Amino acid sequence: MIEGAAPAVNDKSDDERPVRNFDRRKALENTKWNVYLDHIRTDQGVEVRNYMVVEPKIRLDGKVSGVAVLPVIDAKLILRRAYRYPLEQYFWEIPRGFVEPGETSEYSALRELSEEAGMICAPEDLRFLGSVAPEASTLAGMVDIFVALKCRPGGTRDMQEPGLGDCHVFTVNQAREMIMSNEVSESHTQIAVCRYLLAMN
Repeated sequence: MIEGAAPAVNDKSDDERPVRNFDRRKALENTKWNVYLDHIRTDQGVEVRNYMVVEPKIRLDGKVSGVAVLPVIDAKLILRRAYRYPLEQYFWEIPRGFVEPGETSEYSALRELSEEAGMICAPEDLRFLGSVAPEASTLAGMVDIFVALKCRPGGTRDMQEPGLGDCHVFTVNQAREMIMSNEVSESHTQIAVCRYLLAMN
């Protein structure tokens, strides 16, 4: 084990980074994503051709491309049921989605709260819980996570996203048990609930 202070994130210039890109080609794209195949090489001489990088088309400062928000009503947590086609199973999730041009991540979180949960929250009751990298080895985007306190019904749910189901209410103890039993396995939701529970202590 190496002792000492950890280096600051992104504390190196492009020429000093331990992995360098020598070629990039776009493999495919859709309305939200660009998929690139890069030719990379490490300082130790390890070379990888066709290293896949999935890059969101819209990113804010800090490469934030998405948001996730945990709704709270009367000290109870709101989770929705969603069927996710790639894994062919249901998950408990919090509302989440992409940022849009010209938005702040806070505005995006309030929009997703309305669109995916049919709830509204005063801006001053939206609290930042931190940023996460959903898949740092492949996905070139960060997600800002929030908790929306004192939520109330409002807004208009957008039911166009495939697999989105209804919202359900859980006590803090139920949510904790669902985390510990792995009944909640979607990563943004796990992180948001755990950070919220830690903040309560």
